[in-house]
Amino acid sequence: MKTKLIAEVGVNHNGNINIAKKIIRSAKKIGVNIIKFQFYTTEKLILPNTPMAEYQTKNYQNKKIVDQYKLLKKYEFNLKQHISLSKYCRKLGMEYCCSFFHEDDVKYSKLLGLKRIKIPSGELNNFLLLKQISKLNKKIILSTGMSNFKDLNKSLDFLIKNGQDKKKITVLHCCSAYPTLPKDLNLNSIEYLKKKLNKISVGFSDHSNSIFTPMMAVLKGADIIEKHITLSNKSKGPDHLASLNITDFSKMIDLIKIAEISIGSLQKKINISEKKNIFFVKKSLVAKRDIKKGEKFDYNNLTAMRPLKGKSVDKLKNFLGKKSKKNYRKNQII
Repeated sequence: MKTKLIAEVGVNHNGNINIAKKIIRSAKKIGVNIIKFQFYTTEKLILPNTPMAEYQTKNYQNKKIVDQYKLLKKYEFNLKQHISLSKYCRKLGMEYCCSFFHEDDVKYSKLLGLKRIKIPSGELNNFLLLKQISKLNKKIILSTGMSNFKDLNKSLDFLIKNGQDKKKITVLHCCSAYPTLPKDLNLNSIEYLKKKLNKISVGFSDHSNSIFTPMMAVLKGADIIEKHITLSNKSKGPDHLASLNITDFSKMIDLIKIAEISIGSLQKKINISEKKNIFFVKKSLVAKRDIKKGEKFDYNNLTAMRPLKGKSVDKLKNFLGKKSKKNYRKNQII
C-alpha cells in the first residue's frame, strides 16, 4: 500500500497493557504497519480539576471521574510500559509511534525507538515542545485541528528555524471534533495545503466514524492517513465512538487500496484494458443512403455506425464537400 497508514490507539487501551497489546496484534493481522500511542504524564499535561470536554463526558459517562485530570490519569502508561509496547511492536515487525505533550518527555524518543514523532493538534503552538522536537530532526507528523493556516505557518517557521528539516515534515489536515460530522470534514483543505506548502507532505487525521472518509482523502492527495482504532465501539472511554473497530478498520484499508488503484495519473489517455474495445464500440463513416459516383458528401448522405472498420468519424471534415470517387450502397463503409 502506497499510503502510510497510522492506527491511533490513543487511550483506547483503557489503561490496560494487555488490551494495548491485543490491539497491536489485531492491527497487525489486518495489515497495519504503524501503530500510535499517546505518551504523557498527567501531572505535566493538565491542571487538577480541569473539566472534561463535552465529547469526553458524553462518551465516558462515569460518575466517579468528573474531570480531565482523573480521566487521563486512569489511562496513563508510564515509561516502562511504553518501552514494553515499543519492543512488542518491533517483535511483530511493526513501527511503534507516539505523540508527546510535554517538552521534558521528548528525551525518551531514543529509548522508545521512534522513527517519527507525532505532534498532536493541541500542541501545534506549544513552542516549548516544538523546540525540543526540532532539535532531534526526526520525521515529524503535525496535526492541524483547531488551527488555521496562519497558526500552522507560525509553527512550521519555528520548527524549521530551530533545526527541523522541512522535507521530514508531514502536515495532517484534521478536525478535532469527536466524532467529526461529514459537514465538518472539509477535505478540500488537503488540496489547499498541498498547494500552499512547498516540499511538505500532507495527510489526513480522521476523527469521523466513517470507513469512507480516508478513501476520499487519498483521492484528494493525502500521503498519510491516521485513524483511531479500538477493539470495540461499545467500550467505555472518550475516544471509542470516534474510532473504528478492527473489522471496520480492515474495510477502510481495502477502500484505501481501491482509491490508490483508481486515482491513476493526471493525464487523459486510452488505457490498455479498453483498447481492445475500440473496434467494437467506436464508429466508421457510413453511407446514410445510396451515394452515386461524383456526388458530394454532406450531412444528408453520411452517418456513423459501428464497428470502426473504415474511416473514423473524426475524419468527417475531410469528406464534406468532396466528390465521391465511387458508388456506395446504403450502410456501406466509406
